[in-house]
Amino acid sequence: MGENRNTLFEKRLRSILNYLDDRYGITIREAAELNGTSEATARRDLDEMASRKLVVRTHGGAVLPSSHHAELSQDDKLHKMTDEKERIAERALELVHDGMTLFLDSGTTVLTLARRLAEFKNLTIMTTNTDVLSVPMDPSTAVVMTGGVFRREYRALAGDLAEAFIRGIHVELAFIGIDAIYPEEGVFNDNIVELGTKKAILQCADRCVALTDHTKLRKKSLVRICALKDIDTLIMDQDADEKDLERIQKEIGDVWLV
Repeated sequence: MGENRNTLFEKRLRSILNYLDDRYGITIREAAELNGTSEATARRDLDEMASRKLVVRTHGGAVLPSSHHAELSQDDKLHKMTDEKERIAERALELVHDGMTLFLDSGTTVLTLARRLAEFKNLTIMTTNTDVLSVPMDPSTAVVMTGGVFRREYRALAGDLAEAFIRGIHVELAFIGIDAIYPEEGVFNDNIVELGTKKAILQCADRCVALTDHTKLRKKSLVRICALKDIDTLIMDQDADEKDLERIQKEIGDVWLV
């Protein structure tokens, strides 16, 4: 059976956003050539994306909205909240034991945890985080990359290939990085290109653990990943607002403060 119109549009949307990952704008002609459509279809695609606030329409094309374009690079994030990330990673180690199957998401807090995993043996680590490849591990540990589109500034893999790989695996424990938490609405990410991979990670693990610092609390970002109840465990530093924590604990239940 052929793909329906909505599925085809979502694929074209993803293709355009992947293209915009390294560029600030796209013309109608470029969008048409990218997806093998007519310029009329490309124009409608960009109009629909603008209505979803994924792009801003310009004469002859579209550009990224400032909120998307302002996403910090991996290098920028590495130098923020370093003490908190170390404490969060230290606590997260309590969940890991020899022989486990793990998924390590993109993000610098997850990378901080990865750098602590050398003490464990016989781990199988699946990951979209290409920085994990340079982290020393015990020789008995296997590291498997998902494949997908390489997001150079964020050193992460995303897109259809990554999502298909993740949907085909099962792990005991997944550690995910998040860009924002709004207690009444859920968990958010800065970039829609990673939305599909984040959602697939939530589905592939027996237990999903979100790692984040308090500066991400009571903030929204570009796209909503999931509701709070879809996270099994949240590990966060102790500087979070008490009222916000109470709201979060009603949804997640298992919240660890460090």
